[in-house]
Amino acid sequence: MEACNQRKGKEEIENTLMFLYEYTKTHFRDEEKLLLDNKYPKYAAQKMSQDKFTEEVRQALQQYSTQGASLLVLMNVLNKCNQWLLEHIMKMDKEYATFFKEKNLKM
Repeated sequence: MEACNQRKGKEEIENTLMFLYEYTKTHFRDEEKLLLDNKYPKYAAQKMSQDKFTEEVRQALQQYSTQGASLLVLMNVLNKCNQWLLEHIMKMDKEYATFFKEKNLKM
């Protein structure tokens, strides 16, 4: 939002989306391996959620490339990230952290 206020939104949105897309692919790949290696029972749901988020980020990149750095694109990205924080990180990731803790496994 600050970059948009300074009329630097286009560059910042593009950089942020590219970083987020690349980061999700790398982070999720590593996390999925960890969950599989430790036989996490809710792996399928975790992977489905992560695949969905990665696709949403890809779609945001597509929206950015067709519509530019609009307020709509920015709000879409912010909403998706907020949803991810509340629905995935605060719930699903906490569940597997508890699983690892109860099994005395290292993450």
